[in-house]
Amino acid sequence: MNPHAWQKQWGRKTVVECSTCGRTMSERDCRDVVAERSGGGCEIRIEGWCQGQAREFQHRLPAGRGGLFVPSNGLAVCGRGNVDGCHGFIHRNPEIATANGWTVESGVDPAVKPVEIWMWGHMQASALLDDDGGYHLVPEPTSFTT
Repeated sequence: MNPHAWQKQWGRKTVVECSTCGRTMSERDCRDVVAERSGGGCEIRIEGWCQGQAREFQHRLPAGRGGLFVPSNGLAVCGRGNVDGCHGFIHRNPEIATANGWTVESGVDPAVKPVEIWMWGHMQASALLDDDGGYHLVPEPTSFTT
């Protein structure tokens, strides 16, 4: 379970503070943690869409719906903008993206919603993402829904 309780800092759009431990995280800090977690590769790797190298940050819960710049709310994905690669696939296929945890419904904490991701460069798995740059495997076997 995620030990952090993030809130936006007043007057600072992309900086959050944990009310539990006092830690702050900027947008840049978040992007760095997600990039390190992914090792520079796309965390989704949708066959026929994936370009391999992660270039984009996918908000699982978009900022416009209350999503914050925290690692559990982000995925490193390939593509340019919302046009191509896995990032484009997510935006063109919202039902599939939600079914796989690549996006989450309003009101859902991304830290408690499993996501189907590509791990260790060779395997697909269902995991919970944390805000310290880690992931925790969900025990039941799953497969991507496309």
